[in-house]
Amino acid sequence: MENFKPVIKSNLMQLMKERGYSIRLLAACTRLSVQTIQRARSSHISECRLKTLQTIANVLNLPVGALFEVNGQSDAHLLPSGAIRSRR
Repeated sequence: MENFKPVIKSNLMQLMKERGYSIRLLAACTRLSVQTIQRARSSHISECRLKTLQTIANVLNLPVGALFEVNGQSDAHLLPSGAIRSRR
């Protein structure tokens, strides 16, 4: 059986642009480091912890699944709108 490794692509850069967030602003709002935000925006998103992605999604008022695609498909449509909301 062939090993299958999913291709994970970050949608964060586009989502930040659409909502007017710079890397520094999102870092400040999430209390995460600039380096962590940069990692989440890149092909290294799979190295981020779920808690980190939840924090980012909460600030952007999005479901976690909207932050990335797996094999060209996002799971955002599987979650109800507003499933994860900011606690602020």
